[in-house]
Amino acid sequence: SWSDENVGTGDRIESTNSLEWRPVTVPCSIQNSPFGLPVQRLYQRDHIRSVSWMASKVWLFRTQIELPDVPEDHEAVVLFKGIDYRYRIFLDHHLVIDDEGMFSPVEVPLSGLTGRHELLVELQPVSDNPDCPETLKAGYCRGHDFVPAVPTRGLWDDVCVVVRERLRVTAVNVATQLGNQQRADVRVGVDLSETVAKGELVVDLAGVRRVLPLIQTSRVTVPVEVPSPALWWPNGSGPANRVPLRVELRVPGRKTCVYERLVGLRSLSRVACEGQGVEHIPLQLLVNNRPIFIKGVNWLPLDICLDTISPDRYEVFLRQFHEAGVNLIRIHGAGLKEKEAFYDLADELGLMVMQEF
Repeated sequence: SWSDENVGTGDRIESTNSLEWRPVTVPCSIQNSPFGLPVQRLYQRDHIRSVSWMASKVWLFRTQIELPDVPEDHEAVVLFKGIDYRYRIFLDHHLVIDDEGMFSPVEVPLSGLTGRHELLVELQPVSDNPDCPETLKAGYCRGHDFVPAVPTRGLWDDVCVVVRERLRVTAVNVATQLGNQQRADVRVGVDLSETVAKGELVVDLAGVRRVLPLIQTSRVTVPVEVPSPALWWPNGSGPANRVPLRVELRVPGRKTCVYERLVGLRSLSRVACEGQGVEHIPLQLLVNNRPIFIKGVNWLPLDICLDTISPDRYEVFLRQFHEAGVNLIRIHGAGLKEKEAFYDLADELGLMVMQEF
């Protein structure tokens, strides 16, 4: 639904049933919602002008969520992978989050709750105050040489209820150095959801296992030597090998889950080209200590309505880049931090990504 002003003041809202509500599936942008136009019509002629009124309104998304019983060692959250842009989130009419930003996921805690609850997201109007720029919003929305100005709003990525272990691995970073082609020195950085008083971390990488004791810490770095590694190479320079990574957290009396994904082992550095001086920006890329000639493309958002960007649409372009011999994609600084599917497929196809902000 939409309103000319905020639906509530302070930290609570009253009933919103008097507003006109229309059903929608998220992800969703307001421009192609039931109040706007289907994408097929939005880009015809000057139809974009017909949705310009949306920029000055407050937009509301609501839903009912049914929570299962959550075990004591678990927690439940509502996960928003992408909100555009300035938002307030209410749970059962009480304000729980008041923030802004387009590129970071947002979590609404549901601890201690069971049964049915109402979740409402209020999206603020587009700011026309030059002293208050929307710095955490993709710049192309203000207009660029490749797109008209379309002040989007919406839930542009997936929204879901997640039930997970309270104690878990929250992030893993893999950094690789190569002394030679016969051994990879890998540092696996692991972040935990809370401090562990006593336990151990088991890391399996490409068939090599390391066990590290944990004492009063929530962040560790595990060194792993991988002999004769199957390296990840950019497209055209070799296979884009990915190897299995498995991280297991063992803490007495606590239930945890195993973190698993595929990773590419590769070193990357940048050095001066022949003829460059020390005052110049180094332009030669070394991957696995080998000079790589960059064959790159510039990447712009696939659509103004970001909710329409799907893994299938990514695949159409990335596979064509791969077949054309491209090895690097530069994501335009006025664009997005793309959805996870983009980076996963780029890894698989040997496409390096230069992410600008």
